[in-house]
Amino acid sequence: MTRPEPGQPILVAVGDKVVEIKYPLGVLKELDRVQQVSVLSGGMVAAFQDPQKLAAVLYYGLKTRQPDITQEWVDDNIDASMLNSIIPLVAYAMTGRWSKAFDEEPDAQAPPDPTQPATRLTGSASGLSDATTSALVTQNSGH
Repeated sequence: MTRPEPGQPILVAVGDKVVEIKYPLGVLKELDRVQQVSVLSGGMVAAFQDPQKLAAVLYYGLKTRQPDITQEWVDDNIDASMLNSIIPLVAYAMTGRWSKAFDEEPDAQAPPDPTQPATRLTGSASGLSDATTSALVTQNSGH
């Protein structure tokens, strides 16, 4: 996932609807007062781990630009399969900071570049071969 451009709306597709997530200071204060979710004092992580608080956080961020959205709409239309893509956007909308933890990771299975000295392999990539190495070991060990 890539970070949204600063100053641009944070848009999320939910079903057949595209909605904007926004947390002005008044909404952050209301979340703290009504839902006991204090973004500015580190309560965001706990809110993301509690389904009730997460639903409230999503609702408050969505109702800012879509006043017709209800808590029931959020409960019925946001599902667990969407959370990996929504949570980074919610965190960014709330704090204005993008966590590198949300950046897409490079393919962990990519093979090392054999042209680079630090990763140059010696010998067979498939392991030892009886035809090429065991005879030398046997001859050198005196067997």
